[in-house]
Amino acid sequence: MGNSYGEWLKIQREAVGLTQQKRATMTVMTRSHIAHIEAGRRVPSTEDARRLDNALNTGDVLSSFLPDGDTAVADYFEAARQLEQQASVIRKFAYAFVPGTLQAEGYARAVLGLCTLQRMNKYVERSRILDTLAAPVVWGLLDEAVLHCAVGGPKVMAEQIRQHGRPRRRQPGAIFL
Repeated sequence: MGNSYGEWLKIQREAVGLTQQKRATMTVMTRSHIAHIEAGRRVPSTEDARRLDNALNTGDVLSSFLPDGDTAVADYFEAARQLEQQASVIRKFAYAFVPGTLQAEGYARAVLGLCTLQRMNKYVERSRILDTLAAPVVWGLLDEAVLHCAVGGPKVMAEQIRQHGRPRRRQPGAIFL
């Protein structure tokens, strides 16, 4: 990806008086992810570009600039899924939203928006590794901001919080706020 995409995104963000943090909160992304996109170090996913378009009211300009397909993101999730299946311990830190492996289905659907059903199912499938007999120990550190970013509304957030309280087949590890 050329840096023109990121530069244009930064100009648009500054034109409406938003900081990277405010933009990140509005789009359910981290500030560092916004910074990487603006600097041209990362290509946003289709869903990221759609959320950026919505936050900036730019129609589908940012979504239209993306290369055809979303294979880089799909490949990333597949690689992560394979590594998680082999892991004996998973450590997660989240500043703005619950990490994928720990997301309840409704939360994942709210984060990913209108992606394909096949991709959504693969994404949600990642969290099912925690219900297997060979489940890895999960240590999670979630910033309080995760609770203040009401992804999907009160019902989805309540489901997400309840998910961390329900017993799993193998429950060593913990989630800390």
